[in-house]
Amino acid sequence: MLDYAKAAIRAQMADWSETPVKWPNENIEISADTPWLAIEIDGGQGYTSPFNDAAYRFSKDAGILWLMSYVPTGTGFEYASTLLRQVSMRFAMQSLPTSVSGCYVHFDAASFGGSGSGDEDGLWYMEALSIPFTLVTSE
Repeated sequence: MLDYAKAAIRAQMADWSETPVKWPNENIEISADTPWLAIEIDGGQGYTSPFNDAAYRFSKDAGILWLMSYVPTGTGFEYASTLLRQVSMRFAMQSLPTSVSGCYVHFDAASFGGSGSGDEDGLWYMEALSIPFTLVTSE
């Protein structure tokens, strides 16, 4: 079921043009002076209602959307924070539909996470933000 959440997240970012976006297990070309975003989607524990009646049956799958912004080292943190704030507004406290009727992704509030060196060579500064979500499916 996590694939429904992943598809909804990708669709919500379809018109993002501020920076390149690196998705899990995809390669992108980035020049040394171009800020960029990375998106990771982690699944969590699921829950299915105990009701036998289809009118009351549903399932919930938890997950976390991780957003990381990368800017060249030495350029300050402001733009990295601004990028995260801009992209998080597409998700935080929002509900997105999926391709399945009765299935949606509800996102909670965003939390700024860690920051620091974004790579082993010290060329990038990274800031991270997480947004918990729940994929809800009714039968």
